[in-house]
Amino acid sequence: MKNGPIELRPDFTRISMLVLSPFFGNPANLHLEYRIDGLDPSWHPLGDRGLFTLNNLPAGDYNLLFRRSGIDNPGATGRLSIPIKVLPWFYNTIWFRTLTAFLIFFISYLIFRRRIRLLKAKSEELEKIVSSRTHELKLAVEDLANSEMALLESNRFKDLVITMVLHDMRSPIRFLSLMTGRLYRNHARIGREDLHESLSDMFIGTQNLLGFTEQFFLWVMTQQKGFKANNTWFSLQDLFDEIGGLYYEILKINHNQLVICDTKLRCHADYQVLSVILRNLIDNANKNMTDGRVFVSAHSSDAKITISISDSGPGLNKEQILAFMDRKKEVGKQGTGSILIHRMLDHIKGLLDIASEEGKGSTFSIIFRNPPEPDPVAQDE
Repeated sequence: MKNGPIELRPDFTRISMLVLSPFFGNPANLHLEYRIDGLDPSWHPLGDRGLFTLNNLPAGDYNLLFRRSGIDNPGATGRLSIPIKVLPWFYNTIWFRTLTAFLIFFISYLIFRRRIRLLKAKSEELEKIVSSRTHELKLAVEDLANSEMALLESNRFKDLVITMVLHDMRSPIRFLSLMTGRLYRNHARIGREDLHESLSDMFIGTQNLLGFTEQFFLWVMTQQKGFKANNTWFSLQDLFDEIGGLYYEILKINHNQLVICDTKLRCHADYQVLSVILRNLIDNANKNMTDGRVFVSAHSSDAKITISISDSGPGLNKEQILAFMDRKKEVGKQGTGSILIHRMLDHIKGLLDIASEEGKGSTFSIIFRNPPEPDPVAQDE
């Protein structure tokens, strides 16, 4: 005989049942047995009172069998089969395990994705650092190469300037040697007019020599690493007069005339550096013309001073102007004086402008900032 299945909750602790079988003989001869398929394949005797107790079965499907001893045929009427189903806890169900597996997989996937993002971010950061360090190294190498080239160019320029100054000094020294030798040999027979002319020529030669030595000394000073422009307040007219005293007689050799326009302007700059720049420009004008005039003038506008050196010489064409203004031209070729002028201008933070027309002369203008001069009374207070 069979009954419907018995479902047990997962928290059950005990189930008891009383098993009775109709038997008209001696009860002592009724031997009942039970077996739990799915848990134990063996048959076990049931007590004389027919009481059966089942404790704490794990979740699963079972089949509880009862029989009288000696009846092995499953279809015999002396057998009883009762299906038992013990429900599992929710965490032991297939859907829970499936959901748990899915959650574990999903969380693992998220961790994996986050790890990939972190590794990618670290990789990008490392790439940026490497790129930055590579760029810095490249810049350092370029700076080193530029410094090396600048050092080589500076050394070549120094050698060239020294050679140029020594070469230019040979002429006045040779001239002075000839003049002093002539005076030494003929001083007793030379006339008063010739003596005056010879002494004038000697004066011009010594002035040239003095100008060369001062220019060379100042250039050497500017090449020192710690050189700084010594900016002071001074009258431009004093500077112009000093240069005029040096060049009035020198220009007469080429039958040129120096014309200085009076000015009351005062400027704030390095006196010696500005003097070297103006002397170079006047000397260039004198070398490139005869029977001409050189004009020196100055004016102020918008907190800037413009000093102009104009001449009535042959003038410059566009190529010559570009060559003079070229700061990157190769050292050692013509125009060393222009390189020297540009470098001196850098020390006073000045600019150079050239206006010229062939056959009508040129005008070289030096432009630099000129701050308001402080009130001497306020300074004393």
